[in-house]
Amino acid sequence: MEAQESEQKVDLKDLPLSKVLELLVTKVQAGRTLPKTLTNPPWKLPHQSHDKSEVINEVLTKSIEMQSSKIPGSDDFENFIISNSCLAVSGLLRY
Repeated sequence: MEAQESEQKVDLKDLPLSKVLELLVTKVQAGRTLPKTLTNPPWKLPHQSHDKSEVINEVLTKSIEMQSSKIPGSDDFENFIISNSCLAVSGLLRY
């Protein structure tokens, strides 16, 4: 009986979100990064155009990478992890 109990699969719905994310992070397949040739708006800010252009460009690059990342073999994240996050990224860039 004990062997059967230890072999039972844990239902992810019963786990806290932090634990689910911890288990999924190792399965993430990184998305595409911006090609180095895309250095102008709307993809990136020119370096002298804003005092925080380097940070802003890094956020934009990571945003594209995350939006094109996926978790193969999962139901919810098979094609992408997040999508249509332009408003969230815009809000983040304000600060």
